[in-house]
Amino acid sequence: MRIVDFFVPGDPVGRDTGQTASGRHYTTAAGKMWRHKIAAYALACPDHPTGEPHLGAVTLTLIFMLPRPPSHYLVGGNLSAAGKRFPRPTGKPDCSNLLKPLEDVFSAGTKTSHGLAWWRDDAQIVTALVEKRWCSPGQEPGVYVTLRFEDSPPECPHAAKCRP
Repeated sequence: MRIVDFFVPGDPVGRDTGQTASGRHYTTAAGKMWRHKIAAYALACPDHPTGEPHLGAVTLTLIFMLPRPPSHYLVGGNLSAAGKRFPRPTGKPDCSNLLKPLEDVFSAGTKTSHGLAWWRDDAQIVTALVEKRWCSPGQEPGVYVTLRFEDSPPECPHAAKCRP
Protein backbone atom coordinates (compact mmCIF):
# COMPACT_ATOMS: atom_id res chain seq x y z
CA MET A 1 0.00 0.00 0.00
CA ARG A 2 1.25 3.47 -0.85
CA ILE A 3 0.17 6.44 1.29
CA VAL A 4 0.44 10.04 0.09
CA ASP A 5 -0.12 12.90 2.58
CA PHE A 6 -0.08 16.63 1.86
CA PHE A 7 -1.75 19.93 2.74
CA VAL A 8 -3.16 22.43 0.24
CA PRO A 9 -3.40 25.93 1.77
CA GLY A 10 -6.10 28.39 0.79
CA ASP A 11 -9.85 28.78 1.06
CA PRO A 12 -11.32 25.51 -0.24
CA VAL A 13 -13.57 25.88 -3.28
CA GLY A 14 -16.28 23.30 -3.85
CA ARG A 15 -17.59 22.17 -7.20
CA ASP A 16 -17.58 25.68 -8.56
CA THR A 17 -19.52 25.75 -11.81
CA GLY A 18 -21.56 28.32 -13.60
CA GLN A 19 -24.08 28.09 -16.41
CA THR A 20 -24.30 30.15 -19.57
CA ALA A 21 -27.55 31.44 -21.02
CA SER A 22 -27.46 28.55 -23.51
CA GLY A 23 -27.34 26.04 -20.64
CA ARG A 24 -23.67 25.00 -20.96
CA HIS A 25 -21.81 24.43 -17.69
CA TYR A 26 -18.32 25.74 -17.04
CA THR A 27 -15.84 25.87 -14.16
CA THR A 28 -15.39 29.34 -12.71
CA ALA A 29 -12.00 31.05 -12.42
CA ALA A 30 -11.92 30.37 -8.64
CA GLY A 31 -12.63 26.68 -9.29
CA LYS A 32 -9.84 26.46 -11.87
CA MET A 33 -7.35 28.16 -9.53
CA TRP A 34 -8.25 25.76 -6.69
CA ARG A 35 -7.70 22.74 -8.98
CA HIS A 36 -4.33 24.12 -10.14
CA LYS A 37 -3.30 24.66 -6.53
CA ILE A 38 -4.29 21.08 -5.57
CA ALA A 39 -2.23 19.72 -8.47
CA ALA A 40 0.80 21.88 -7.62
CA TYR A 41 0.89 20.83 -3.95
CA ALA A 42 0.25 17.19 -4.84
CA LEU A 43 3.20 17.15 -7.23
CA ALA A 44 5.41 18.82 -4.61
CA CYS A 45 4.77 15.88 -2.26
CA PRO A 46 7.86 13.61 -2.40
CA ASP A 47 5.74 10.43 -2.20
CA HIS A 48 3.49 11.22 -5.15
CA PRO A 49 2.83 8.40 -7.64
CA THR A 50 4.61 8.38 -10.99
CA GLY A 51 4.10 6.32 -14.11
CA GLU A 52 0.87 4.61 -15.09
CA PRO A 53 -2.40 5.31 -13.24
CA HIS A 54 -3.10 3.08 -10.23
CA LEU A 55 -5.50 0.23 -11.02
CA GLY A 56 -6.44 -0.92 -7.50
CA ALA A 57 -8.62 0.51 -4.77
CA VAL A 58 -8.16 4.07 -3.53
CA THR A 59 -9.11 5.46 -0.12
CA LEU A 60 -9.40 9.23 0.41
CA THR A 61 -9.35 11.13 3.68
CA LEU A 62 -9.96 14.85 3.26
CA ILE A 63 -10.13 17.28 6.16
CA PHE A 64 -11.20 20.73 5.03
CA MET A 65 -10.24 23.57 7.35
CA LEU A 66 -12.64 26.45 6.75
CA PRO A 67 -12.28 29.99 8.11
CA ARG A 68 -14.92 31.04 10.61
CA PRO A 69 -17.02 34.03 9.61
CA PRO A 70 -16.18 37.25 11.47
CA SER A 71 -19.66 37.13 13.07
CA HIS A 72 -18.49 34.09 15.08
CA TYR A 73 -16.12 36.26 17.14
CA LEU A 74 -16.57 39.02 19.72
CA VAL A 75 -14.27 42.05 19.81
CA GLY A 76 -11.96 40.35 22.35
CA GLY A 77 -11.55 37.26 20.16
CA ASN A 78 -13.88 34.94 22.10
CA LEU A 79 -16.65 33.07 20.32
CA SER A 80 -19.92 34.94 19.93
CA ALA A 81 -23.34 33.33 20.48
CA ALA A 82 -23.43 32.53 16.74
CA GLY A 83 -19.98 30.93 16.96
CA LYS A 84 -21.08 28.78 19.90
CA ARG A 85 -24.26 27.70 18.06
CA PHE A 86 -22.16 26.37 15.15
CA PRO A 87 -19.26 24.30 16.53
CA ARG A 88 -18.95 22.67 13.08
CA PRO A 89 -19.35 24.26 9.61
CA THR A 90 -22.82 23.14 8.54
CA GLY A 91 -23.26 25.59 5.65
CA LYS A 92 -22.02 25.60 2.09
CA PRO A 93 -19.92 24.29 0.50
CA ASP A 94 -21.21 20.80 1.20
CA CYS A 95 -18.87 17.83 1.54
CA SER A 96 -19.74 16.22 -1.80
CA ASN A 97 -18.99 19.46 -3.65
CA LEU A 98 -15.66 19.82 -1.81
CA LEU A 99 -14.71 16.27 -2.82
CA LYS A 100 -15.39 16.65 -6.55
CA PRO A 101 -12.47 18.97 -7.50
CA LEU A 102 -9.99 16.56 -5.88
CA GLU A 103 -11.51 13.60 -7.70
CA ASP A 104 -11.21 15.52 -10.97
CA VAL A 105 -7.57 16.46 -10.42
CA PHE A 106 -6.40 12.90 -9.72
CA SER A 107 -8.56 10.85 -12.09
CA ALA A 108 -7.16 10.00 -15.53
CA GLY A 109 -10.64 10.03 -17.05
CA THR A 110 -11.26 13.78 -16.64
CA LYS A 111 -10.20 16.81 -18.65
CA THR A 112 -9.19 18.57 -15.42
CA SER A 113 -6.63 16.00 -14.23
CA HIS A 114 -3.75 18.47 -14.80
CA GLY A 115 -1.69 15.58 -16.09
CA LEU A 116 -1.64 13.79 -12.75
CA ALA A 117 -3.77 10.72 -13.57
CA TRP A 118 -2.99 8.97 -10.28
CA TRP A 119 -5.89 6.53 -10.82
CA ARG A 120 -7.96 5.62 -13.87
CA ASP A 121 -11.52 6.23 -12.69
CA ASP A 122 -13.35 7.62 -9.67
CA ALA A 123 -15.07 4.22 -9.40
CA GLN A 124 -11.79 2.97 -7.84
CA ILE A 125 -12.48 5.09 -4.76
CA VAL A 126 -13.77 2.56 -2.25
CA THR A 127 -13.77 4.85 0.80
CA ALA A 128 -13.99 8.63 1.00
CA LEU A 129 -13.98 10.37 4.36
CA VAL A 130 -14.71 14.07 3.91
CA GLU A 131 -14.80 16.28 6.98
CA LYS A 132 -15.31 20.01 7.45
CA ARG A 133 -13.80 21.77 10.47
CA TRP A 134 -13.38 25.38 11.50
CA CYS A 135 -9.86 26.74 11.55
CA SER A 136 -8.50 27.59 14.98
CA PRO A 137 -7.52 31.25 15.43
CA GLY A 138 -4.31 31.81 13.45
CA GLN A 139 -4.61 28.49 11.58
CA GLU A 140 -4.41 28.55 7.80
CA PRO A 141 -7.48 27.32 5.86
CA GLY A 142 -7.02 24.55 3.33
CA VAL A 143 -7.36 20.79 3.01
CA TYR A 144 -5.37 17.92 4.52
CA VAL A 145 -5.26 15.11 1.95
CA THR A 146 -4.41 11.48 2.64
CA LEU A 147 -4.57 9.07 -0.29
CA ARG A 148 -4.14 5.32 0.17
CA PHE A 149 -3.42 3.26 -2.93
CA GLU A 150 -4.25 -0.39 -2.22
CA ASP A 151 -3.45 -3.40 -4.36
CA SER A 152 -6.67 -5.04 -3.17
CA PRO A 153 -9.37 -3.93 -0.73
CA PRO A 154 -8.70 -4.85 2.90
CA GLU A 155 -10.47 -7.96 4.16
CA CYS A 156 -13.44 -7.20 6.38
CA PRO A 157 -12.79 -8.52 9.91
CA HIS A 158 -16.38 -9.76 9.89
CA ALA A 159 -16.12 -11.40 6.46
CA ALA A 160 -17.26 -14.80 7.71
CA LYS A 161 -20.44 -13.21 9.13
CA CYS A 162 -21.04 -11.11 6.00
CA ARG A 163 -21.04 -13.98 3.51
CA PRO A 164 -24.20 -15.99 2.85
